Amino acid sequence: MMRLITISLIFLFFIFSNSHGRRKEKIVYKYKKFQEFDLESLSIKAEVGSPADLTSDSRFQRRFKNKLPFRRNFNPEIIRSVETVR
Repeated sequence: MMRLITISLIFLFFIFSNSHGRRKEKIVYKYKKFQEFDLESLSIKAEVGSPADLTSDSRFQRRFKNKLPFRRNFNPEIIRSVETVR
C-alpha cells in the first residue's frame, strides 16, 4: 500500500512539474482573404528558337517480323464470301 502511494506521488510530481513550466499560448493564423494579380504589368523575357531546337534526336527504330503469313491473293476467300451472299 505504501509502495502504491509513493509511486503515485512521484508520478503526480513529474506531471505537475512539467506542466507548470509550460503555458500554451494561443496561436492565431491569419490568411489573405483576397490577392490581386496585375497581369498588365507582367513581362516575359524569352528567346525565340528555331524548330530544330524543338525536335528530338532520331533513335534506332526496331522492325518487327510480321506474324501473319504473307499471301499474294485472297481469291478463294472472296469467291466463298460471294457464294454465301447469294
